[in-house]
Amino acid sequence: MAAEWERALADIDAYVTTVTGSITLCAFSTAASILLPQTMRALNAEFPHLATQTIEAEPSECYDLLLSGEVDLGIVAVTTETPTGADDRFTQKFLADDPLDLMVPLDHHLANHASVSIADAKEETWILGRPGTTYHQLVVANCASAGFTPRIGHYANDWNTGTALVHDGFGVCVASRLSRSQDLHPVRRIPLSGEHAPTRHIAAVTRAGAESRPTIRFALELLTSETQRVMTQLGRDLG
Repeated sequence: MAAEWERALADIDAYVTTVTGSITLCAFSTAASILLPQTMRALNAEFPHLATQTIEAEPSECYDLLLSGEVDLGIVAVTTETPTGADDRFTQKFLADDPLDLMVPLDHHLANHASVSIADAKEETWILGRPGTTYHQLVVANCASAGFTPRIGHYANDWNTGTALVHDGFGVCVASRLSRSQDLHPVRRIPLSGEHAPTRHIAAVTRAGAESRPTIRFALELLTSETQRVMTQLGRDLG
């Protein structure tokens, strides 16, 4: 019934000559800073009478905000704990894979490598997210699949905090390629290669049926192209 209601709203929108009202977008912190400002700017240009709002939220919160009607579109990092693509309450659109890169001090012995495997850092002191976080689970699982348990020296959920610790020589960490934490704290960002390289899967999510509404359709198309453009450029910068 919820999906049918969203489709009914889309049908009504098709007969509207001037789009008004509002649209609210949410995303986890990295995507919120990189992708949402441009998306809202484009929405404002395309629909000048539309009010836009953004909310920074963790992926699980984004789904809750969608269901409550507080948010119209969310950008999430898909995990084993988030609803699957088969959940008929939502429509999910894949945007990009977001690799996690190894961050080492500028004078580190790996700093001149074009790429490394995660096992190349098995003897290092690691800076990870706190236990229970998706970040922690993802890195520990990939280290385990590569045959080692990381020696954890510090816990930092935020990419900037982790990179600051790396900059001052307290260990190594991995950080989302979408993040620009090395701009604040100069370190060497090295792509991870091989089957054990951790990667986040980024998707846009709406309530089922809402993807047909003109504003949301426009935002989805823009996010798809913009995310691909950003990830391609970031890959070139590392090359």
